[in-house]
Amino acid sequence: MADKKNIYVLLCILCALALRAQTPADTVPVLSETQNLNSVEVRTYNLIPPSSRITNLSGAMLRNKGNTLTELLQENTGIYLKNYGPGMLSTIAFRGTGAEHTALVWNGVTINYPVLGLADFSTIPANGFSSVALQHGSSSINYGSSAIGGALLLSNPMSYVVGSGFMNSDTLRTSATFEAGSYGRYFGAVSNIVGDKKFISRTTAQWLTSTNNFNFVNTFKFGKPTERQVNSALAQRAFMQDFDFFAGASLICIKAWYNYTEREIPPTLTSNDTKAKQVDESIRLMADWQLNNFSVRGLMYTII
Repeated sequence: MADKKNIYVLLCILCALALRAQTPADTVPVLSETQNLNSVEVRTYNLIPPSSRITNLSGAMLRNKGNTLTELLQENTGIYLKNYGPGMLSTIAFRGTGAEHTALVWNGVTINYPVLGLADFSTIPANGFSSVALQHGSSSINYGSSAIGGALLLSNPMSYVVGSGFMNSDTLRTSATFEAGSYGRYFGAVSNIVGDKKFISRTTAQWLTSTNNFNFVNTFKFGKPTERQVNSALAQRAFMQDFDFFAGASLICIKAWYNYTEREIPPTLTSNDTKAKQVDESIRLMADWQLNNFSVRGLMYTII
């Protein structure tokens, strides 16, 4: 018992010495009055977060872009697209999310179908855009609260110098592409760019037809006969017109996009031909006015 008391007394003495050994420098000073701090200016800019990644499809990718966005993305990216066949519904799965979580953006405006919240990539022509970019990650929610997977950015940018006009002025460029394939498939595209320092016009037209009447083995019928696919034709047409011009110090951009897709819906292996078909037709008009860092943009979007 005496030893325990001695140990207790020794611990009390050591604690007292430790407290006494504190110097004024080890203590936290207490302010006796209010201290006024100098003002600090904080600036922020609308930059892309470091976690975001943008993949630009340019150069040889766009020169061999194919007919639709489905073909362009399947050939040049690792993104999965759920495709039900030539001309059929094609939706995207970006970073493991659903099709409604990817924004399709045309010159800064989201053009996903308002009712479904997604886009059918088989109806979007790839030849009408000079710039196609993929924005990965949730930073694409700038184009809509549901775009947590990413965004596909379509645009036709023109390089210009403020006060001097467009670069590569006095331009006249024309290109044409024609293709023919089996099962009645024909494709054609024409593009023309003309302009000077103050005015540039870009015109693009594209069309695609396909009978798609291939032979197949019907395993659901007795004897597994070889049949020819019926009611599976496809017809697509697209026209785009862009006008960019300077009015004094202001830059005015007017863009028009007409898109038409008619596709027949083939019957199942066990049903009769119902001659069903689906028609998608849309008209998009955009006007953009820019002056220094200020801009006003308007869009008219009609689905017929």
